[in-house]
Amino acid sequence: MLLATNRDHLIDDLNGDGLAGPGDTIAYDIQIRNLGQSSATNVLFRSALDSHTVLAPDSLSVGGSSDDAADLQAVEVVIGVIPAGGVASISYEVTVIDSLAPSIRQIANQGMILSAELPTVVTDDPDTERNGDATMTLLHMQPRIEVHKSDLLVHDADSSGAPSFGDELLYVITIANQGNLTATGVYLLDHLDMRLSIVANSLSSTHGSIASIDIGATQQIGVQIGDLDAGESATVRFRTTIVATYTENTTRLLNQALVGGDNIPLTPSDDPETDIEGDPTTTILVQEPVLIATLRDQLIVDKDRNGEPSAGDVLLYQVTIRNAGSASAHILSYEDRVAPNTTLDAKSIQTSQGRTSAYTESGNAHVRVDADSLSPGDQINISYRVTVDNDIPADVAWIENQGLVSYLEGVAILTDDPDTPARHDSTKTDITATARLDATKTDLLLVDANNDSQPSPGDTLLYQVKIANQGNGAAQHVVFADTPDEHTSLLNRTVNTSHGAVVTGDADGDTSILVEIDEIPAGHAIWISYQVVIDSDLPADVTMIRNQGRYWSEGMTPTRTNDPETLLLNDATGTNVGGQASIEVYLHDARVDAANNLVLYQVTIENNSHLPARSVIYQDALTSKTRLAANSVHASQGTKSGNDDSRVYIKVGDIPAGERVSISYLVEVTERLADDVTVIWAQGRASSESQSNIPSDDPSTMEEDDHTETVLPMPPRLYIPNVVVESPATPTPTPIPGLESCPAQGCDIAGMNQPRRIAVHEESNSVFITNWGSNQLLRVDANTNALLAVAPTGAEPWGVVVDDDPARVYVVNHGSGDVWVYDPFTLALLAQIEVGSQPTEATILPDLDTVLVSVSGEDQVAIIEGIGLYQKLGSGGREPGALAAAPNHAAAVVVNQESGNARVLYRAGNTWRSDGPTLSFGDAPEIARPTAAAFNSLNEKLYVLYTAGDSTFVDVFRFPSWGVMPITRLGALAVDGVGALAVNTASNHLVVTHQAGGEVTVVDSATDSVIDTVAVGQDPAAIAVNTRTEMVYVLLSGVNRLQKFSDAGIAG
Repeated sequence: MLLATNRDHLIDDLNGDGLAGPGDTIAYDIQIRNLGQSSATNVLFRSALDSHTVLAPDSLSVGGSSDDAADLQAVEVVIGVIPAGGVASISYEVTVIDSLAPSIRQIANQGMILSAELPTVVTDDPDTERNGDATMTLLHMQPRIEVHKSDLLVHDADSSGAPSFGDELLYVITIANQGNLTATGVYLLDHLDMRLSIVANSLSSTHGSIASIDIGATQQIGVQIGDLDAGESATVRFRTTIVATYTENTTRLLNQALVGGDNIPLTPSDDPETDIEGDPTTTILVQEPVLIATLRDQLIVDKDRNGEPSAGDVLLYQVTIRNAGSASAHILSYEDRVAPNTTLDAKSIQTSQGRTSAYTESGNAHVRVDADSLSPGDQINISYRVTVDNDIPADVAWIENQGLVSYLEGVAILTDDPDTPARHDSTKTDITATARLDATKTDLLLVDANNDSQPSPGDTLLYQVKIANQGNGAAQHVVFADTPDEHTSLLNRTVNTSHGAVVTGDADGDTSILVEIDEIPAGHAIWISYQVVIDSDLPADVTMIRNQGRYWSEGMTPTRTNDPETLLLNDATGTNVGGQASIEVYLHDARVDAANNLVLYQVTIENNSHLPARSVIYQDALTSKTRLAANSVHASQGTKSGNDDSRVYIKVGDIPAGERVSISYLVEVTERLADDVTVIWAQGRASSESQSNIPSDDPSTMEEDDHTETVLPMPPRLYIPNVVVESPATPTPTPIPGLESCPAQGCDIAGMNQPRRIAVHEESNSVFITNWGSNQLLRVDANTNALLAVAPTGAEPWGVVVDDDPARVYVVNHGSGDVWVYDPFTLALLAQIEVGSQPTEATILPDLDTVLVSVSGEDQVAIIEGIGLYQKLGSGGREPGALAAAPNHAAAVVVNQESGNARVLYRAGNTWRSDGPTLSFGDAPEIARPTAAAFNSLNEKLYVLYTAGDSTFVDVFRFPSWGVMPITRLGALAVDGVGALAVNTASNHLVVTHQAGGEVTVVDSATDSVIDTVAVGQDPAAIAVNTRTEMVYVLLSGVNRLQKFSDAGIAG
């Protein structure tokens, strides 16, 4: 006895709605079982396909092996023998045809099985209770719009036989509903190329009415098509004149219309004459090479972290040379004499085509790239770096740079700065006159109470601090702070400063020092001194007194003083008070050559005591990822013994009191990740007659005796901007009237489809929205609610953040595991950065040019600097999601939803670390599930939204004034439900959305009390604030709408 089942599966869902429809592909899996006691022979399977489907090519498979099928409307398979208890498997795929009548609501499929011994049986749908029924697949009723736009030369003014200046083109736009449901409220927008002029009274449409036509500067038309039934088409026609004004981009015209409606996504027109779907209609005008060259500057290393190019910073120049013509350019060369007051990094020159070189002529550095040819439509991408000189004069307000492109067929052209409206202008980089402070701190035995000529209990030390401004601008509002070592006491009325005022330190009972200086001019320095007494009851095990002050100025991150008597940077000033020799070991990565996988380590062993250190030995057992480079170990004294490629061993010998020994060695990184950052660790150890097993310390971190961590970034990739010069993102204001304010249910935004997150670009007063449902990024005018531009994204876009300067938009793509970076003004794609499995949220530290991305599928956080992946590190929990940046601390908080905790990540030296504090929430942290976070930089408060059982709370934490430890939990706020958080620093308010209640709660962050509740509409899932205008923007994800309100006038 034979029994056969036929199960259907939707495997190719074009619109991602989870339901079968026109154009979708369905798979059928047939299982034929022999339930009898003997074999079935001459078994044959037949199936006539539903008339509304066709067999997908190469999809027929028998027993796991592919089979050929010539007939697209039927399947026939000769199975042969099925033994008793055996099973035969057949599978094939069908595609639902595009043109379905509205009456077609389902498709059917059923096969017949014939054999020599047994009666014919039919397949059964195993997902129904009936036996022997056909497998039925329900079809989704939906419109599906296709838009084609073609061009035709209708008036050849110069009889050249090809489009040229003065000719007339006829554009024909066909809008067809290929779905099985009426498309309602259909409209068309067309923003024409600037070199076209609409011919008066030439616009016509077979359906609807002309909504708008602008023959001024914008050259825009709009047509209200109305409703289009299934299978119905509308045609729009208009003529244009090619304006006889020459520009470099006139080699071709690009034109594209956009069609939207009530129940259809925003759809761009397609040029039917090309194989590319959804591409603009192209009209070729000339037959010669036309080169367009741009030179863009970008700040990539901001040494003083002031957000502006200044002395010591590194600039990246990105050159794009594009052939916008229709013929190749030959013997092409690019040359740039880099600007004065900068230094070229000759090794940084890269090109996507041709040969690079660098040379010096008359004291000026030159960049040169030579290429044999450049084909039409192709481009050469060149990049190189320069460093702004540290001693740049204070009166230099900008750096000016411009390249020259020459080629065989035409006149040489100058590069253009694409960020200005002027043509062929040089690229100017404004240089900010900035202060660069450096502070040293020395100690001196001032009063020797027991006359033993060495610091000891009861003695008085004099500390002298020098703060020097080595920059090219004045340092404003300079502050110095210091708290002496716990084993010393500050002598009041001994604090002196050469400039400014002593705020604390001189009054009786003061235990710390605070000095304020109004200004330190460029090239000047100030001196501060004070005295401390070493405790008379000093514990016997204390052999070293350490002291280190902090200093900062307006716009500067607090920095620690440096002991000039050591080789280390920013180290504490140590005073030996013990009765035996005491050595300290420091190991830092002095040079990282990522291109050649090399790291140079420098070790300093210091004897800061008053006694000689005897029989000192230093050794370092290298990790498995590294090996010692041959003949690379060098020491200022001692002998090398027993070194191989995995070990450094040096018998240093005796180190006199107050002296130091220097050691260096080069290691090769043997395990390097090709598509990710590589992190290696090193830690040496020293010993002497009086000390043993002394670990080396990384002087770039605040942690003591920690290993030295070195980050090797991904192998460098050439920055290739994905910018179509002739066709920037087309502005697309919607013809449906947009309100300045939004109604109670929110504003309808054209093209919004399952929006996920929202971010504000304050410079242009626009908002960016990620469309999960259509894999798009929307740019919306924040005032008029008009849709300005649309750009494709990766799969399942989630988080979005905006950096106002440099202007970038970062979109996190959950499905494709990457981050796409855009220009916020044109939506040109600048970079695609792979970050890992299932990334979700992002936050930004603008001063560090750093974006952090939670990678939930790997329990990690990806660190992006500029437009490249810099590092990945653990999130400290499971399923990381929301992130909150703490800009004053060079840190961020990542919320781990599944493990119910949060971890503080912070930058130390040239690397990020994940060993910051771990935060838990509520009185029962084991059931807390945190979902959102926000940081208020005005008062150093962190807010985390979480659920605990059926209740929702916001926990409030306080960061310290400097660093990341300790973090104090201040309390909790009860809120009405799950939602999102944002902070308005202009009003010092926290705004909290409640998705179920359709409200936003406004909290005074100074008192953490609720001061207002604003009704915003259904499902407020995301929120963002423009701190310049104090407007709050709320994404109503469930209904595809936007809401907004002003926070400026809200007060408790």
